[in-house]
Amino acid sequence: MKVCTAFRGTRENPDMRGGISNLDEENFTPEGLVYGVLEGIAAELYGRYCLIREGTGIRAEHLVASGNGIRQNIVLQEICSEMFQADVEFAACEEEAACGAAVSSLPE
Repeated sequence: MKVCTAFRGTRENPDMRGGISNLDEENFTPEGLVYGVLEGIAAELYGRYCLIREGTGIRAEHLVASGNGIRQNIVLQEICSEMFQADVEFAACEEEAACGAAVSSLPE
């Protein structure tokens, strides 16, 4: 099963919408749908990474992930690690957005 998670479009195509394809009687399960969504999320990020890699020639040796969506989901971590061919690491601070807001509020 393939799930396109571009529910609100992409930068290149804002009118694009998500969808599900390649369904069959073997993969049309709740587990298959959840895995497809996770793989779709990773694929969106991987597509952006490929554009950067093509333009710069730089290959990621490791991924620094943030947010509880990936921090608390080992399956998403494994999908990203496999797709990007890189280890997934996490920022030291667990509440990245709150930490960033606090740091940005500090006087210069």
